[in-house]
Amino acid sequence: MVRQFQFAITDMDDLSPTPDYRKCDHLGVVPSLPEGADFETQQVGPSRGTKADGKAIQYVFWGRLLYAEMNGTDHVSGFAIMLNPHASFALEYNSDSYNYYN
Repeated sequence: MVRQFQFAITDMDDLSPTPDYRKCDHLGVVPSLPEGADFETQQVGPSRGTKADGKAIQYVFWGRLLYAEMNGTDHVSGFAIMLNPHASFALEYNSDSYNYYN
């Protein structure tokens, strides 16, 4: 069961070495669904920004998913992906502090 989905979209140059989840927003999620059921999520995303030098901002979409097994065992998965400022694709943000599972 999904308990919470927290996320932030941050300029890569402004990311701290470890995530500060107090800066995250919450995305509404359905806690559980029957197999094969559909659901809708809210759209989120950055505006295309530029820095003072005119270069595109390299955003990182990061956060964590808090969820539980059916037996009640809690888990947390952290994630971070770099959003390409010029195209519709993303790359992994290589950081064990942001990308983890427990």
